[in-house]
Amino acid sequence: MRVVLKFLKLPLAEKVLYAEALPVVVLTGIIVRTVPFRFLRKSLIKRLSVDTTPGPADAAEIQKIVRSVDFFSRFHPFASCLTRSLSALLLIKFNGEHAILKIGVAKDEHETFKAHAWLESNGRIVMGQVPSTSRYTVLDSFSG
Repeated sequence: MRVVLKFLKLPLAEKVLYAEALPVVVLTGIIVRTVPFRFLRKSLIKRLSVDTTPGPADAAEIQKIVRSVDFFSRFHPFASCLTRSLSALLLIKFNGEHAILKIGVAKDEHETFKAHAWLESNGRIVMGQVPSTSRYTVLDSFSG
């Protein structure tokens, strides 16, 4: 009940953003789970390529988008770091802002392979924070 009351108190623009985030998070989760990454990568390169260098992004707007994606990701059974970061990137691009999705790999202290996706904007991580992304080798990045 508190969640509903909190939602009702949001400004109209944020309610619209939450309404946009729900289908994006759900569909992105399904796509990430069902489409082979090589096809997904090809589609991302085609749709998210940027020809010009963007100016600084609106940090407040990006935080609202990240909050909306985080909210719905809690209820999505397949909301991995890639699903969350990709959903946020798509919404950020749709709203005319800029961010970079990075996908990296590393080995943990037990030499176990780990992969992680995170989102950066204005030179800082806005989604997918881990104690040290510096230990990850970036395999791919997508601007949007």
